[in-house]
Amino acid sequence: MSDKHAVFRQHWREVIGIFLKLGALSYGGPALMGIMQMEVQEKRAWMTRERFLDGLALVNTLPGPGATQLGIFLGYTRAGWWGGMLAGVCFIFPAFCIMLSLTVIYHYYGILPSIRHVFYGLSPVVVGIFAMSLFRLGRSAVRDRQQVLLAIGAALVVGLTPLGIIPTLLLASAVGIALYGSRTRGMVSALVIMALYSVHHWGGAWLMLPAFTATAVGPTVSVLSPGLWDIGLFFLKVGAFSYGGGLAILLMRLVGRSVSMSSTTTSC
Repeated sequence: MSDKHAVFRQHWREVIGIFLKLGALSYGGPALMGIMQMEVQEKRAWMTRERFLDGLALVNTLPGPGATQLGIFLGYTRAGWWGGMLAGVCFIFPAFCIMLSLTVIYHYYGILPSIRHVFYGLSPVVVGIFAMSLFRLGRSAVRDRQQVLLAIGAALVVGLTPLGIIPTLLLASAVGIALYGSRTRGMVSALVIMALYSVHHWGGAWLMLPAFTATAVGPTVSVLSPGLWDIGLFFLKVGAFSYGGGLAILLMRLVGRSVSMSSTTTSC
């Protein structure tokens, strides 16, 4: 215990400074992961590239905001349990303050053309930052031809098929086992994943998770005038069952659209 406390006392200021800076000045989920690699792994050498990629692979298999989870992993690696907690809190806090301030400003002044023009100008810049950071991260994570083909295949599966992000991640893991470990175990894992997906997809509505359906079929009154409990429960479901920041936003948009259509149908 004394060694862990000594490590925390030695590095806690460094953890706070880095993650306050990242939370205040960095943009995007996957893009931010690339910036974390540059700041933490390349510049400060907190860990090897292999360990960073292991952490990146770990957080990509978990629901919720991946960049925040990666920050917790990096903080824990540097300063133990308290370092992980500090990294998560310090990473979220600047974004919380900035987003709350911008929300208030947009609520009162968003209808002004000049304010809208500001956001129109920021959007392509953020996309450019996202693309560059994603390229830097991909260059470190994808190291051979097989991984390149796997990345392209996964992108095509997610973009062109209804398979979804979770089965794609699981299948990619099975392919990784087959390519870099045991071919038999990888093929068996892929068959099991596809069988489970088929049962889930074709098994009927009774297999659907309530977290994705309760909001859409709930009473119209709670949708039109949700309380704090309803809001908290909704975002708890989104954080627990959706993967990635951008995908969580997409899920909220789809759920909101289905709720709107349900409300319109009910009123008619």
